Amino acid sequence: MKMLHKIDYYGQLLLYAIIAVLMLWKIDYFYSAYLLMGGWQLLSVLLHLPNRSSFILSKQRQYYQWVLLAIIIIFLAGIILPVLVWFGLMLLMYVSPVLAIWYTIITRVEYMHNYRRQLIPTH
Repeated sequence: MKMLHKIDYYGQLLLYAIIAVLMLWKIDYFYSAYLLMGGWQLLSVLLHLPNRSSFILSKQRQYYQWVLLAIIIIFLAGIILPVLVWFGLMLLMYVSPVLAIWYTIITRVEYMHNYRRQLIPTH
């Protein structure tokens, strides 16, 4: 799990750099950037769910998961009320960058905690 935290954190930083270069090169990559970072972080959340005992169950991670659940519920409710799909898309347009930064902070805190724990002598 320690390696997963390391890959997750540094992978996100690498994606931020790649996205910044692509966006400077051609602004048309705007939506691709959303999907790339969102896909990475969604995959990360799903990989962390079954391993709850091997990482710090922080309140921030719980809040983040509840926000994701609320967004999913809005889209599922869009099956009944199609206007909610548009509301969900507009919400995601503005909330996604905040969610991306928030999740990066969560993974950094967890990674640094695991890194510091490795520095503690055990003998």
